[in-house]
Amino acid sequence: MIGNSTSRPVNIIGCNATADHDKRHTKINIISIELLAMLILLTGTSAAGITTIETTPIVNSTTWECAPVWGEDGTMLFYASDESGNFDIWRVNADGTNRTRITNDSADEFPSFIWDYRIIYISKSTGSDIWIMDADGTNESKLTGSGYNSDPALVYVPRPRIFDMQPSGTINNNMPAISANFSCSYGNISAVNLSVDGTDVTQNANVADSGVSYIPLEPLDCGDHNFTVQVESDWYTVGCGYGFFKVTYITNPQPICTSDNTPTISANISVGYGDIATVTMSVDGVDVTSNAVIADSYISYTPTEPLVDGKHNATVCVNSTHGINDSKTWVVYVNECHPGRRGGGGGGGGYYPKIIFASNRSGNFDIWMMNTDGTGLIQLTDSPSNETHPAAVYSKIVYVSDESGNHDLWSMNLNGSDKQQLTSSAADECMPAWSPIGGIVYANRSGEGDDYDLWAMNTDGTGKTRLTKSPSDESAPVFSPSPYQLKVAYALENDDSDIWSTSFKETDDEKVRIWHLEAGYVLVCRGIDRDSSKRAWLSLGKNDTECESVVVAINESFSISDSDDTIITGTLRDISRFDDSAFEDSLWQWCKQHRLNFEVELVNVTQYSADGGVLFSNRTKILTNTPIPLDTVRGDLNYDGLVTSTDAIIALDLAVSGRWRNDADMNDDERVTAIDALMILQYAVKNVDL
Repeated sequence: MIGNSTSRPVNIIGCNATADHDKRHTKINIISIELLAMLILLTGTSAAGITTIETTPIVNSTTWECAPVWGEDGTMLFYASDESGNFDIWRVNADGTNRTRITNDSADEFPSFIWDYRIIYISKSTGSDIWIMDADGTNESKLTGSGYNSDPALVYVPRPRIFDMQPSGTINNNMPAISANFSCSYGNISAVNLSVDGTDVTQNANVADSGVSYIPLEPLDCGDHNFTVQVESDWYTVGCGYGFFKVTYITNPQPICTSDNTPTISANISVGYGDIATVTMSVDGVDVTSNAVIADSYISYTPTEPLVDGKHNATVCVNSTHGINDSKTWVVYVNECHPGRRGGGGGGGGYYPKIIFASNRSGNFDIWMMNTDGTGLIQLTDSPSNETHPAAVYSKIVYVSDESGNHDLWSMNLNGSDKQQLTSSAADECMPAWSPIGGIVYANRSGEGDDYDLWAMNTDGTGKTRLTKSPSDESAPVFSPSPYQLKVAYALENDDSDIWSTSFKETDDEKVRIWHLEAGYVLVCRGIDRDSSKRAWLSLGKNDTECESVVVAINESFSISDSDDTIITGTLRDISRFDDSAFEDSLWQWCKQHRLNFEVELVNVTQYSADGGVLFSNRTKILTNTPIPLDTVRGDLNYDGLVTSTDAIIALDLAVSGRWRNDADMNDDERVTAIDALMILQYAVKNVDL
């Protein structure tokens, strides 16, 4: 079992598989050279929409460093080093400064990820177990204790959703029907709890498959009330919804602010539980009921003498036939300003953090899930093969499996269903992780004696693109969560192992995640208004740090500056949103990895220098948070990033069976024939590395 938590030397995963060449390959090779000369050369071999900016060492010493993990904001990195003799966890700034040792134990320890300012890590004191501790190395706690456990990763799973909570706002009924609906997309509902004003009333409630309702056994007093619905699933998730309402007989008090010194002071009155027994009104402590007008639904009073300028207190009291009283006092401002008012309420829903990991507690290695405190253990895979290295990628779990003989990447839903094979080449793929480029980054090698390089691909397994190419092994890739850069950190192994990083830049002129401006500045969209999709959060950054940000509405102009060093102006033309996996409930989606997908169109964008010079003007750009798409190379039919004779054999199989694939139809005649197979073979002979 190998992972980020490997001991020196870093043996990633073995590879013994070789490409399987059919006898038909020989027949294809002896086709006449005259026919080959007539074939059209392959086009469109560019696979990526990115280019490398720089590759730099972060930690480069004579000791062994591995298992890099970014901090939550991308400003620092955690890693394992054997500088002290065994492997301990260290911390370093993103620029390689301020190296600090976090642990000092006799066991080898390797960080896996950072969550909520805590480090989840592997400790190999006896076997291999998953631990959690604070970022400073204190408050250590063991999460696993059975079998060999490794490769922990953070994943967010949906909580039960609570919605349509009633009542809300103000009501006049002391015996209201309190209710809520709920649903569970992850597991099945196992328990429902309802409390009103802090008292559990579940035993007197009506709990159905998709909702709960309750009518109080005794009338509620007038005033503010709250109720909570808690729904648990058999997959150890809990959803809570919070409702607020107010029982009052008195509404719409008037006036609040007036320039009339003899204003009509009034309020609406109604009783939903019983009838009105008595109504009284007082102004500045004086009972004026005898001079007021009392109707079925309101009470009003006009002073017989002018009120002086300033604040005045008006009070209305209502008594019901059930003996329940309600009163309301408000301030009437006469020829004087008054403060604004505010309101609120609501709740329900959300997503739940969990840890996915590999363990052999069932015999072979499978993927498991548990709560962040080690409870709620669930097995997600159960097959004779070994599944390791799970990673959360948007709404899926990507992992490594040896089911096909060598190590391939697979994906599945968060509950272990819908398993899909993403790679099927003779190469070994391992250590998958989330990537803003394509969606998945991983380590790949084509044979036992080859070195590992970093690759990226789209979430469906297409568009495989090499990110690094050196004679050294690059492994354990992890992309920075910073919105201002496309930077991957990894372990680079040669004579020893060090921590390096490579930064990338998008080449698309129309739509980007990060817009590289002049003078080292970048412009990004950090999120959009989740409720209305009419506002966007634009942020100007430099050196991986935010300079200034603004919230802009559609068709609104904006101006962002960096302490007068540069100014960016423009207009927000449009916002598009794509609901993929909305994991967060806040109004603004920070979109660290896999949240609310969006596109924001900016027009008439101009950048000025500190002295007022125009660096560029009137540009249009779409900012997005979606993964940078990687193009599928025509002719690469097994999606290994290379066009080889194996792809020609696949094309020939398609031709014989009469099946059609767009990426195999090289001459665009809407069919796959032997000609297409020969075109692929011709390009393969050139040994083109895409």
